[in-house]
Amino acid sequence: MGQTSINDIPYPDGTDAPDITAEFAAAAAAIDRWTVKRYANAAERDGINTSPQEGEIAYLVDGGGIQYTGTEWVSIGQRRTLLKTAIETTTSTTLQDDNHLSVTLGKNGQYDIDIFLLYSSTTDVIGYGLEMRVDAPQTVEMACDFVTVQAGAGMPILQDNHVNSFNTYSTNFTIGLGGNDDIKLIARFRLRYATGNANEVLKLQWCAHSGGDSGHTAKVHPGTHMVVKRISIAV
Repeated sequence: MGQTSINDIPYPDGTDAPDITAEFAAAAAAIDRWTVKRYANAAERDGINTSPQEGEIAYLVDGGGIQYTGTEWVSIGQRRTLLKTAIETTTSTTLQDDNHLSVTLGKNGQYDIDIFLLYSSTTDVIGYGLEMRVDAPQTVEMACDFVTVQAGAGMPILQDNHVNSFNTYSTNFTIGLGGNDDIKLIARFRLRYATGNANEVLKLQWCAHSGGDSGHTAKVHPGTHMVVKRISIAV
């Protein structure tokens, strides 16, 4: 069937023999990527839509807006929280991936990411407790709001001497965090990240600060978490 198009919607040339079925099928295929399909839940979606197309958008009554990345359905405008459930320690001064805080981000999207870090170090060298960075395929700026406040049982939250509020760093840039004597400290990092044409993995990495005592232990504690929110989608 020869076709012309208006606004990307095909219609038959005047010389074509009538073929209503083919004409409707072609038009439906052209506009289908803009159609938001509604399902009660993921099970109903998967039972009906067995071959989703990359970029396809749908709505779950029990889950909100979602988009298919080509390999998986991801939430649109909803928060996903990754929680550290066990303490992790190291004496190494070489950056390593955190055991819990790693997330796959769908391609062609923009994300707000908020990292809350609860950490400590056994060093006696004040200000050289832990080094960290956000590892990602693409380098973007992130706002670092790490006041490194002291936290402990029966104690008020006290501001530590090592304040770096709202400084701007890039992902993949190593940031040194203060701390000593195994006192628990809190730091917070926020960034907006845009993925390219492929799904990307974003990870928190950390190690013992190289400026601390030789062999001192850096620890990241349960309660540490990463909140990821997709704020835009590919169309």
